[in-house]
Formats: sequence, C-alpha cells, structure tokens
Amino acid sequence: MLNRKITTVLTGLVCVVVVALGGCDPQFDLNRGNIFGTDAISSQLTWKIQSQHGFKDAKKSIDGNSNSYAITRGKNYRGASLTIDLERQCVFNMVVIIHGAREFDFAKEVQLSISSDGKNFKPCYQTFGTRKITYLPVLTPVTARYIRLTAIEPGAKPWAIAEIYLQ
Repeated sequence: MLNRKITTVLTGLVCVVVVALGGCDPQFDLNRGNIFGTDAISSQLTWKIQSQHGFKDAKKSIDGNSNSYAITRGKNYRGASLTIDLERQCVFNMVVIIHGAREFDFAKEVQLSISSDGKNFKPCYQTFGTRKITYLPVLTPVTARYIRLTAIEPGAKPWAIAEIYLQ
C-alpha cells in the first residue's frame, strides 16, 4: 500500500513539473540576456538582415513584432534564405523561428549555417520545420557573427517568419 501511495505522489509530481516546464508559447528574452555575466548574444536591435532568393520584407523577421512577417514569394522557395549579421561574434546554441499567427506557413526542412566572415558558411544543423515554432538547437554552443537560415525543402505554403531569436 505504501508503494502505491509513493508511486501516485511521484506520478503527480512528474505531471506538475512537465506542465510547468512545457508551456505552449515560450517567452523569449529578445536576445538581451546575459550568460555567466557576459553578453553572449548581441541585441536584436543591432542586427542587419539580408534575403537571398525570394523573401520580401526580411527586416520584419527581426523587428520585435510577432504580427509582422518576412514571407517568401510563392510556394517554390527551395534555397530561399535569410542571412543575419549579429554585428559581432556571439555565442549561442539555439535559433528559434517563430511563425506567429501564420503557424502553418513553415518550410518542410530548414538548415542553419554559420560564418565568421559572411562569405564562408558552414552548415551546423538541419531539421524539419514545425507548426508555429521551429527550433534549431545546436548541441555544442557555437561562435559566429553571421547566421543563415535556408529552406532545404519548401512546405505547402509560402514560408512566413514572424521573429527569429537566438539563445
């Protein structure tokens, strides 16, 4: 009987922790947080962005407004990419793409590439796009000044990006 009570209490505790940590809409700190007392990521307000192969309004993906969007032109956007200049070398281990209210407008497969000079990019993570939020975690923290997000495989709709965050 005691084992059953312990099991029930532990199961309830696990459920509470999962619900508390899970959440549906994570809150990001807009890249203004500190890690170990130093600024690991430059402020999103200083970033510069360029579009290659088919995005319109690229700046809307880093404007701090999740109701504005950078959107690809048309449905065939294989190879479309956004390159962000972080203004200095930054350490991060995750890039988050928020699709906002256009939650079904994501690329089927996305690649994250990094560079120190803006010319020689090295792929460091590739994953399937997901509804609402696409996470690109890098297992080992990386240092880069430039990041590039590329649509490897287009989705069913044009790719809409409301915000891009780094952590």
